[in-house]
Amino acid sequence: ASYWDLARAALAGPAPEVAGRLPGHAGYFETAMLMAIRPDLVRTPLPQRSADDIARAASPSTPYRLERAGHWASIGGHTDSPLGATPEAGQRLLGIVVPAVAATFVEVARLPLLFSENPASP
Repeated sequence: ASYWDLARAALAGPAPEVAGRLPGHAGYFETAMLMAIRPDLVRTPLPQRSADDIARAASPSTPYRLERAGHWASIGGHTDSPLGATPEAGQRLLGIVVPAVAATFVEVARLPLLFSENPASP
């Protein structure tokens, strides 16, 4: 599971601006969170992405992903535009993502073990 899938439901209501852009790469969602965590890694000014570029980067909303070799290079390595991303937006998104992922970790830790405590036993 990915962090964005674990947090997708939590993001749905309070972060409508990321709907349809998860996980995204080098677009609004990732750029905003990176601006909050490591602003020194964000290129400024933020790159412009044309509507044609964004359309070429679109992928179907499926539980799997098929890609052809060289696809990421052909679309410039991004999925949507980073414009509008801010450190404040990143902090807000992290404030939603981190608790959702942490709650999943707690839930998994509370699950009963499905194997024997004794490694020699089946």
